[in-house]
Amino acid sequence: MTSRLRMDVVSCIVAYQKLSRDIFKRKGWRYWGGVSNKPWDGVKGSPWFDSKDLEDAIVEVLEQRLPSDEMELTKASPREAPLLDSLEGNCKSLVCAVNADTLECALLRSYLVVDQQLNKDSFDCTIIDAVKATSAAPFGFPTAKIGTTEFFDVALENNNPTLEVINEVRRSLGNPHIQCLVSIGTGKSKLPNHRCRAFGGFAPLGYIPIDTEQQHQEIMTDSSYKNIRARYHRFNVEGGLIEIDPDRRDKIPEITRLTREYLLRHDVRTAISQCAQLLERG
Repeated sequence: MTSRLRMDVVSCIVAYQKLSRDIFKRKGWRYWGGVSNKPWDGVKGSPWFDSKDLEDAIVEVLEQRLPSDEMELTKASPREAPLLDSLEGNCKSLVCAVNADTLECALLRSYLVVDQQLNKDSFDCTIIDAVKATSAAPFGFPTAKIGTTEFFDVALENNNPTLEVINEVRRSLGNPHIQCLVSIGTGKSKLPNHRCRAFGGFAPLGYIPIDTEQQHQEIMTDSSYKNIRARYHRFNVEGGLIEIDPDRRDKIPEITRLTREYLLRHDVRTAISQCAQLLERG
């Protein structure tokens, strides 16, 4: 939203609050007792939420936010709008998804890169395709297809693709210098081995591993990244944020409280100030 749709942070928060109400609607009554269909869906391996609701909600955002000059240029409807940004001076952005066949991380880009072979190998997808591919997860939304290839959310393999971003800048954009690198986490887990719950706290095979700190530690300890550390900042809210299920709209006040408490910490405020100075000089 912040790059491809040119939305500010406040607009993104407002949009997400509405999105979460529209997309996290549980499917109908499924089993005897009628308390909740979540456990039954979990046993069957079925997704709890409908990708059609997700798609319709994103289309509504696109209708409101896609620039009119872009729509005129591409002649595409909001539902068919390409992830590739066709306007001059655009902010380059990418999202990561896992190829279900190879289990490799695929980068879905809003821009063309220096390496023409990479451009040829890139997946030609719409904004809707990218959203569905990066939302697909067990007990959440179903896997998504781009062409004939199925994808699921990279967070199940790696919820902090900072190293992929570094490699992308160095290899694909032909620019070895990184002025400022900001990594924003989804919360530090209090559980061992960085393992967290599935949606609703139910996972037949136990906790789903979602790694949030491994790449951060690698950057901070691996000598090959020593030239980046002075320009690298990682912000990750503590206090149980990661344990809040994505479909819990009622927890938004708690998310807000935890985030504000984190931002008021002296060490965090100092890091934000240093980060802002780097961005200003960039």
